[in-house]
Amino acid sequence: MTFSTLPHWIVDEQRYFNQFETWQAVARTSQPARFCLYDDAFDSVDWTQDPAESWDELLQARCLQLRHKYKHLILLYSGGRDSHCILKSFEKYGIPIDELLLVDYIRNPVRTNEYKTWIRPLAQQYKQHSNPQVKITTISVDVDDYKKFYGETWSERPTATLINGLFQPSDYTWLIDQKYKAAHSGTGIVCGLEKPELLIKDNNIYSITTDRAFMHYFHNQTLMEFFYITPDLPDLHVKQSWLTVNYVLDHYPLADADFLQKFQHPHSGYYDEFAFSTGRGLAVDKNSPSQNGRGKYQGNHPAFQVVKKIVQQEAPNVWNHYKENLDFFYNKSGPDANLGQSRPDSFWMGAKAIEGRHYFMGQWPINSTEEKA
Repeated sequence: MTFSTLPHWIVDEQRYFNQFETWQAVARTSQPARFCLYDDAFDSVDWTQDPAESWDELLQARCLQLRHKYKHLILLYSGGRDSHCILKSFEKYGIPIDELLLVDYIRNPVRTNEYKTWIRPLAQQYKQHSNPQVKITTISVDVDDYKKFYGETWSERPTATLINGLFQPSDYTWLIDQKYKAAHSGTGIVCGLEKPELLIKDNNIYSITTDRAFMHYFHNQTLMEFFYITPDLPDLHVKQSWLTVNYVLDHYPLADADFLQKFQHPHSGYYDEFAFSTGRGLAVDKNSPSQNGRGKYQGNHPAFQVVKKIVQQEAPNVWNHYKENLDFFYNKSGPDANLGQSRPDSFWMGAKAIEGRHYFMGQWPINSTEEKA
């Protein structure tokens, strides 16, 4: 990945690779920030046309791309809808993966239950039935990792980002840097980012990107390969955007901006349907939190209090460092950055989303017959 293609932010024509510095620039210049994610590639395609290739054809092409690109191909596998679709695609087309990388948050009762109930069994099923040579590796996250992650000084971090969600070291590139040492020089680690984000504005519909979903992967921006959003195959992202547009047109023809926003939100009750609309397929079990969006719990989840109590008992300074990091970010980055500023108990929510380009797909509602003619 070259310098020009790394995900970054722009404020007042200046480029930033650090979320904290981005928000400081917003406060300093009073200019808005824009998130840039492979803009050159996505600017070059026609978003008003549904790509001619089928979703399956594009999935196969992406799997082959990655297999040819890396000597040792690893999938960061969570058992969720995105990474499971990737695993099933490699399996369907007989393209081998060399290693599955799993994460077990052993002090988090919700996460470790997902690991035991879904993540590891699904990985073992793939090994048993489809790829006996695949290596299955688990990164276990314990209190020592909390100590190290929250003990770091924010101002010294190369890419200071404020990750939203439950109190845990959920910066996956940091965890991989610290706990997994790649044994091959041609290693690529694939992660399941990301579903499309659609926006209706002024009777037009757009596909957009925001930075929040990518915050878990910014510690080392060259380490990960995003599967669904990639400059190597931009039509894959265009296609998944159109899959969702056409699904909403077929099932909710009177959908407006508010409904579309609700349809895509993981806690709205539509997540299973939204994930299906993006081409991810049926859930293994839609009653499982890792399959229906309820696994995307926020920091007010009861598990937060369980983890907090454990860490406070075993490493009292960790919680203080965690709060210090949050206070540092909010106090130094300006008031606009704080997503929870109107809710004092919501400091865990992280920073506000910064949007990228808006790619025009058509007037809403799109007449799908005319568009495809």
